[in-house]
Amino acid sequence: MPTAVFDGEMDLCLATPAGLMSRAITGSGIFRTRALEDLRALAVLPQRDRMVLALDPKFGVRSFADVRRERPPVTIATAPDDGISFIGYVAARYM
Repeated sequence: MPTAVFDGEMDLCLATPAGLMSRAITGSGIFRTRALEDLRALAVLPQRDRMVLALDPKFGVRSFADVRRERPPVTIATAPDDGISFIGYVAARYM
């Protein structure tokens, strides 16, 4: 967790997606409460990380337009948008 490294609680962290690290430095997005100006990413590991929305075929949904129109009664499992989890932050905006 970048904030724990910034605060000296940890020495190292691995975080994804890498694109959020620029937000940590500028204090935007999930880091809007404070900028981590002195934090630096030392490397970016190549990856093809994707966030996927998958629904059971029984709902007959084939597009986001279908989801908006049909509003199928689904249970969503993701990390919380708690100001800590990158996945929770992105998932909340994705939905």
